[in-house]
Amino acid sequence: MHKKKMLLIIVSTLIFPFLLFGQIREEAERIHELFLHGSINETDEVLLHLIIKETHTITGSCIRNSETKTDIRGTFNDGGEDIQLTEFSNGTLVGKIRGQLFGTHFSGTWTLETGEAPFDLTLFSVAVIKDTNISPVLNTTARYPYFFDNADINNEIQKQIVDDTEMCYDDIDLMYGPDYNPGFTIQSDFRFVCVRENFVSIEFLYYAYTGGAHGNWQYQTLNFLRDKTRAQLITVEQLFRNDSAAEAYLSATILSDLAEQEAFFVTDGMVTELTFSDLQAFTLSKTGITFLFSPYQVGSFAQGGFEVFIPYTDVEEYMDPEIAAIVHREEQEA
Repeated sequence: MHKKKMLLIIVSTLIFPFLLFGQIREEAERIHELFLHGSINETDEVLLHLIIKETHTITGSCIRNSETKTDIRGTFNDGGEDIQLTEFSNGTLVGKIRGQLFGTHFSGTWTLETGEAPFDLTLFSVAVIKDTNISPVLNTTARYPYFFDNADINNEIQKQIVDDTEMCYDDIDLMYGPDYNPGFTIQSDFRFVCVRENFVSIEFLYYAYTGGAHGNWQYQTLNFLRDKTRAQLITVEQLFRNDSAAEAYLSATILSDLAEQEAFFVTDGMVTELTFSDLQAFTLSKTGITFLFSPYQVGSFAQGGFEVFIPYTDVEEYMDPEIAAIVHREEQEA
């Protein structure tokens, strides 16, 4: 029988979210992960990732203007009216943050080298940790985002990430039965590649050991156009209008880059063409598109994964004009 335990994070707009409770498997450290997005002085865009511990301490990271990533450390009190954070870049202090969190809004003063500036951030997502033990056949841990006020994104994550992973659990359980104990493991994790007002790009990473000499891992991505309450999934076919000329251009450009990276299946002539079906894993940023290739897709397992970045300006003529207008407008306004 499956034993499923989920980190349940319930956010109220009336109480301090750091006091929210969760249930994690007994051997795990209790943590809460919050993701906030907004701006400093209404100009510098901020993506803040905070890991809240029961010791009233905070760790995490900050990305300003979708570029430099810094480290965050700090403390908070029970009421949430005094949150003090420090920001470090390569061990050097670069900022001090002091503010209050009311409901889902975190605001206060951010002190930088240029002086003090007001900031206003909104809590838009939390990390859910789901532990599934198919004892004694399989142990799994899944970590994925839950969005507030955007059921479209949550439904897609549930369908493409959570449900598909649980089907894998069920298949293994059915195949081997409850008395077989191979020590199988499946783990999944995620990171926000880019969070903008009108789109969000998420990278998922899966690791699985289901027998053999070693485990394996692979990329999966989800990209959305969004507003405050609705979202539309973007596939590579939609992004490039399922156009054969775009497919041919991407194939030639990406294969050339992979050859420079010495991807073995490309340099050895085993992979000579890429179609849209080979380009399903991609992420969006302020400036372009990154295509991701898992082990065994264009190279050996020992070579690991590969990434190829293409600026929007290089593929603008092939992109869907409505999608291009959003991502290009975001780029120009940044």
